[in-house]
Amino acid sequence: MKTRTKLCYFSLILLVFIPSVVFGNGFATNEQSIRAIGRGGAFAAQADDPSAVYYNPAGIVQLEGTQATGGVSFIIPTVNFKSSVNNTTLNTTVGKETDLEDNIFAIPNFYITHKLFEQWSLGFGAFSNFGLGTDWPDDWEGRFLIGGTEANLSTFTLNPVVAYRPIQKLSLSAGVVFQYLNIELKNKRFTGTASEPNQKLEGDNWQVGWNVGALFWLTDEVRLGASYRSRVDHSIDDGTFDITGILNTGATADLELPAVLYLGVNWTRDALSLEFNAHWTEWSTYEKLEVLLDTGSTILSEKDWKDVWAYRFGAEYKLNEMFDLRAGLVYDESPIPDRTLDILVPSGDRWLFTGGLGVHYNKWNFDFAYNFVLDEDRTVDNNAGVSAAGTLRGEFKDGYTHVFGFNVSYKF
Repeated sequence: MKTRTKLCYFSLILLVFIPSVVFGNGFATNEQSIRAIGRGGAFAAQADDPSAVYYNPAGIVQLEGTQATGGVSFIIPTVNFKSSVNNTTLNTTVGKETDLEDNIFAIPNFYITHKLFEQWSLGFGAFSNFGLGTDWPDDWEGRFLIGGTEANLSTFTLNPVVAYRPIQKLSLSAGVVFQYLNIELKNKRFTGTASEPNQKLEGDNWQVGWNVGALFWLTDEVRLGASYRSRVDHSIDDGTFDITGILNTGATADLELPAVLYLGVNWTRDALSLEFNAHWTEWSTYEKLEVLLDTGSTILSEKDWKDVWAYRFGAEYKLNEMFDLRAGLVYDESPIPDRTLDILVPSGDRWLFTGGLGVHYNKWNFDFAYNFVLDEDRTVDNNAGVSAAGTLRGEFKDGYTHVFGFNVSYKF
């Protein structure tokens, strides 16, 4: 197989699965590499395959020649809402339960690296690191809230990076982030009559950010990693707001996607590798969702999210030359205060339990992983659930998510 054919193969993997969205805690996604997923996302200090472009690009100096990997994660979310009010207009009674519609979302990833000189390496990544997707029945009680029937936010990021190893024990890296954002929020419009027209708000934008990383070999067995991705400030200037048969007008909005920091320590001896990562997300950038309509009206939803940490522990064991076994455990804090919890991201603190398998054959690597995500129950009793037809009150419960994924890699 010629090099050009192989590169086309990996490009096809990427193109088939874009765009993608996911139901997440906050709306950041960490499913950027199947090998890393199997380790609980703890990879900032190991960083020794092409997905280091995302987790810590300083690690690509460890990779010889040209290497590429591409794959996808499939997300299957479940959550239930149990009402605590009686309201005939909202079509609900105390104890009524509504399930999120069944959906499967996909998150793609593609990375390629090349050792330019002994101390210099180049890399490129294409991935989706922010996204959400919810789909509720058209007649449920939250249908009049913004995004009450369907919400989709997806990103597509292109990230070229360069890494330099000035001394044997230290590598530094920097990159440019080109990010596309698309958002679509649908709900029913309350009119006080039997008619409930559809309402839709949508827009998109390209914006630029940056990322840096560092990798330090403390000893032959212990290495330290740090990786930082800047916030990306999106300004949607040509959005649209539509109420079927009533209004169609332009809309503008700003959305700051948060900065992300990974700190990691890795210990490797013989066949065993253990890693701990602390993962910080700057969710305080999400103060409000404000949309200005060309009619002069404003749609405003207070958020006031807080900065949070996720704590990731991962392990990898080389069973033999052909197979690797992986496992991980994650505790992921929710950024959402009780007073602004809404239907777009009805999430609490989460536990993730992960496992994975790596298979090596000649120049090929095949990685498989599974995550089980267990979400904390959350009660809604705040102004975020107020619509003209009444107030949404109740509990989001039984929230869990299955994540399946695979990657295919090749060393040229």
